Amino acid sequence: MSGNANAAASAGPWWLALIVIAAGAAIVAGAVGWLPLRPSPGVPRWVGAAAGMVFVLGGVAVAMPARASRGKDAIGAALVTLLTAVGAWVAFWPGPRSFSSSVSAGGATVGGSGNEWIGRIAFGFGAILCGAFAAFLWKRVLFPPRDDAPPPMP
Repeated sequence: MSGNANAAASAGPWWLALIVIAAGAAIVAGAVGWLPLRPSPGVPRWVGAAAGMVFVLGGVAVAMPARASRGKDAIGAALVTLLTAVGAWVAFWPGPRSFSSSVSAGGATVGGSGNEWIGRIAFGFGAILCGAFAAFLWKRVLFPPRDDAPPPMP
């Protein structure tokens, strides 16, 4: 196997990367007004653009070869940072939010409107976890571990 074929084999399927990037780009284009897609009333355009960029970055990460670990780390850190921003907007920014909930068992589903505070708490918890993980990833990107460093003492 040649070097180029080996590198291509270690990357994800290019067609999947293109589909995910295209879907994210369409969401971003709608959020900024380039396509006739509009976020729900009360949702800032940046929230839609951030959500779309999560897909764009995910597609780029799929397309990258495995050996590009530093690049994948940076893309992962940016992706998790965007997820943090969207979750934090849902949880902490003022304004009404509406949630729905459902329960399924044995083919039967019961659903209805959810409690705003339970939804905000769930998104807040997720945003805090994502923020902590993003900080860890950015630390890894900005201060990568040295390969020649001695192992830590037990």
